[in-house]
Amino acid sequence: MVSLILAICSSAMIALIMRLAQPRVSYPTGLLAGNYIVCCLMALILSIPELPSGHLGFPVGLGALNGLFYLGSFALTQWNTRHNGVVLSSVFMKLGILVPTLLSVIWFHEVPTITQILGFLIALIAILIINYQKGTKLNQTGWALILMLLVGGMGDGMSKVYEVYGNASTKNVFLFFTFLAALLLCFALMAQKKERLGRKELLFGAALGIPNFFSSLFLLKALETVPAVIAFPTFSVAVILVVSAAGIAFFRERLTRKQLLGGALICISLILLNL
Repeated sequence: MVSLILAICSSAMIALIMRLAQPRVSYPTGLLAGNYIVCCLMALILSIPELPSGHLGFPVGLGALNGLFYLGSFALTQWNTRHNGVVLSSVFMKLGILVPTLLSVIWFHEVPTITQILGFLIALIAILIINYQKGTKLNQTGWALILMLLVGGMGDGMSKVYEVYGNASTKNVFLFFTFLAALLLCFALMAQKKERLGRKELLFGAALGIPNFFSSLFLLKALETVPAVIAFPTFSVAVILVVSAAGIAFFRERLTRKQLLGGALICISLILLNL
């Protein structure tokens, strides 16, 4: 559970650093590249002792696939934000927890208790309450929202796949190739968009990469001891709660009644998920 708490705190830091970085950088894909450079370096340093262990085909292959999901989720989020708006994009992105949770139940035969199922459903309701706005509706590009949900969810789900089928002694190799594949694809996306990696993108990207790496590492470690049907929903909604609390404390944000209701439901869901 300690690893899950650390993963939640690291992920919340990502959201806060992104908030600080967005108005200050000119190239968002460059920011992402700077982040992945740092993630790669950290994963490479930690994976060096794992290299002599052999049997690296699985962590390399699954890591490369995971990197595709990572950057695909980012590209789809950008596309959906432009074509479907921020609100719907945010809703479907957060509902991505459905994918790894259902994967754990259907494929890995994890059986949640009635209390945990109730906590999961309350978590989904909380996400919808916090993010949904009246009058928002799907248009002809709604398929892209579903695709974003699936790709983003599979990016999280690969951690569970590795935890089950991979070797814990080569988890940093898996993370290195995840971030390396995402970085290479990021460079390709930058070339297509004619973006560059400037000083600010590198600076904020470095700051972003440290919690991003530890978020992935701690989530992977958490799945060794915490069932995925508990870990993924807890991770997702707890990050929302921590980011909201940080917004009040550091940015003097005021929560709406809808956000307060959603926060209260999240607290209830966290209790039920972990009973």
